[in-house]
Amino acid sequence: MLGPYLSPVLIVGTDWKPFGALRRFGGCVLPEGGGETSIPLSARSGLLTMPDGAFDQDGVGLVLQHRKITRRMIITDDIDDTVDNLLSWLGRGRRILVAKLRDDITRRQTWAKMVSVEREMKSGYLGQQPLVIGFEQDYPFWIATDDEPFYLDHGHYLDAGLLLDAGHVEVQSITGVTTAFTISNTGVAAVVGGELTINPGTSITNVRIENAANGMAFEWLGTLVSGDALTVDFLSRSVQHNNENDYASFAVPEAQIDWMRLELGDNPITVHCDAVDGTGQLRWRWARHYL
Repeated sequence: MLGPYLSPVLIVGTDWKPFGALRRFGGCVLPEGGGETSIPLSARSGLLTMPDGAFDQDGVGLVLQHRKITRRMIITDDIDDTVDNLLSWLGRGRRILVAKLRDDITRRQTWAKMVSVEREMKSGYLGQQPLVIGFEQDYPFWIATDDEPFYLDHGHYLDAGLLLDAGHVEVQSITGVTTAFTISNTGVAAVVGGELTINPGTSITNVRIENAANGMAFEWLGTLVSGDALTVDFLSRSVQHNNENDYASFAVPEAQIDWMRLELGDNPITVHCDAVDGTGQLRWRWARHYL
């Protein structure tokens, strides 16, 4: 989990690198001056009051809450320019927030909004400016940066060394009416996000995908022909056939909360088709989740 790996005290003025720091928000490199970072983690209470106790409507499930991440620091160099730059990122909406773990190599990231910048102004603060930056995280997971594609939101520039289509992708060939494979989730939380794309060889008719680890499934009824693409985004709950919304052909079981979820450990996946002509391809983009 990310939380325990964040160092509460960052040292300034030595060769020791501050491990566990928030590094970047969108294209804004965050100062690494001495301070601390707070990343709370909490779940909602599903208890319903009843005589002699309560009923837990969430059962064995755990519904995580959105949270506010705070970064406290002291700015000592280029104070005015640094503060002005931070303030310019207020109101820019959701951006990628990147954190560095203690090994000074591993990165994890999430989507957040910068919602506050608090400045303490006291007569005793000569040559330094204490700051508290607040971020609001609506999706309460940290994602392995190595599993994600590059975004221009990272502050990168388009050049020959930047691969925009990087990321963690499971690729499978569809050659028959049944295709089976296993996705191993080695993170610390179940994955509810992900994007699946199917491209036919000559044609594919009626697709049903099942995860034996949790019994979740979904299906799309129709025929894909050469040049077509079916794309399903599990988190945003979008279904597109050739870049056009196609919810009418898509279905999930009535009692299924998520469109698809990858549990911790092995997830045996089966793809059923009524008919397959030629060699099709399935691409399942997903990323390990951390708390």
